[in-house]
Amino acid sequence: MASPVKTRAYDSSNRARQAQETRRRIVEAAALLFVRDGYSATSISAIAEHAGVAVPTVYASLRSKANILGAVVELTVRGDEVAPLASRAGWQEIERQQNPREQLALFAHLHRQICDREAAVFAQLEAAAGADPEATEL
Repeated sequence: MASPVKTRAYDSSNRARQAQETRRRIVEAAALLFVRDGYSATSISAIAEHAGVAVPTVYASLRSKANILGAVVELTVRGDEVAPLASRAGWQEIERQQNPREQLALFAHLHRQICDREAAVFAQLEAAAGADPEATEL
């Protein structure tokens, strides 16, 4: 009689990590191309090529060009950190500051960093709103 086959639980964490990395490459490629070439002039094919993935992978990951733009905006506002703003070191430093002038200066500095990251992308978002009804919702 054969011994029973041992089963083990499927661990999809590596696959999820790979999918997340692919999505990040697509969004970063799109951010660069949207700013450099403009939203309307940037094709899904160009994004895929720049990200090093196939066109169907772009669609499977983000579904539409407007969704890609939304992901670019999210990344631009959030920055590289996934943690919420309130849990980041810069924000916690603002909260610890007792001097209101220093607190305001720290806040202004943090806000400026965010605005510098997002300015070019927001210009493309505005341009996209006139060209793509789905992007208009963003």
